[in-house]
Amino acid sequence: MTNTKARAIAAMRIALGAGFLWAGLEKVFQFAGTGAFNAAGFLAHATGGALPGSAATAIVNPTHDFWVSLAGNAGAVSAINVLVQGGEIAIGIALATRFSAIAGLVMMGLFYVANWSFATGPFNEQFMYGAVALVVGLVCAGEYYGLDALIDAGRPATVELLVLVDRGHRELPLRATYVGKNVPTAPSERVAVRLREVDGVDGAWVVGEVPA
Repeated sequence: MTNTKARAIAAMRIALGAGFLWAGLEKVFQFAGTGAFNAAGFLAHATGGALPGSAATAIVNPTHDFWVSLAGNAGAVSAINVLVQGGEIAIGIALATRFSAIAGLVMMGLFYVANWSFATGPFNEQFMYGAVALVVGLVCAGEYYGLDALIDAGRPATVELLVLVDRGHRELPLRATYVGKNVPTAPSERVAVRLREVDGVDGAWVVGEVPA
């Protein structure tokens, strides 16, 4: 991939992450001074939905009753408050990872169903955020100037094994990539290798049966 395309994907990932991060921070710190965030208001009053031509007071969301029931459950509301605020901040900070992109897609999917805001068509804000999050995950956007690149850098692409002498009789499902010398032996025999730097002499000897 060219550097231009990689930078474009990174920019898309960062922009989406910034959107999630800002939404979470705004709910926590209330920059607009509107009071503490509480999901109960949204669940009870903003889940009626909207369709082209529907009245503003009409309930057109088939899942409306479910969200309203959650609004009346103090424990559920407390959990949702934490999940929404913490989730948006966590996704915004760590959107470099594929897991965070999937989490963002799931969150936007839930908002999409709960809001059911289709007065101008199905392609609303939640849909667009979810679509971008899906693309970010599918193209592994975190590998371009992101955390995934650092994570993958610590994972080798291939593992190769070099041995001085291969005597056969493998006990593990491993095969050497590079072999200095193949020496046929009996199962009870071993190969002793000496190095000049350590033992004063270079060589390999087949050793007879080794006592158990």
